[in-house]
Amino acid sequence: LRFPSSHTYLGSRMVLALFSKSDEAVRECIARVLIERILVNRPFPWGLLVTLIELLRNPFYAFWSHEFTRSTPQIADILSAVAKSIHPAEAPAASQA
Repeated sequence: LRFPSSHTYLGSRMVLALFSKSDEAVRECIARVLIERILVNRPFPWGLLVTLIELLRNPFYAFWSHEFTRSTPQIADILSAVAKSIHPAEAPAASQA
């Protein structure tokens, strides 16, 4: 998921498809890997940002309704901070879900 290309688009769509069709443990693992990469120093790969933004903003994936997003207060705070940094206008709604 590095730079804009058809391969990056395919990889992003594959990750999103896996997220939508997998059980909760796999969804948590996918989210953890994406969030861990966002939390480290810049630059962020373009495809990573596109994939994470799609996962957080698209209601189809219902990201904020999964149990792992609220498992501990620290995780909820980290996810809210990531959502706020990606799209500030949507962060309050995301942290309430």
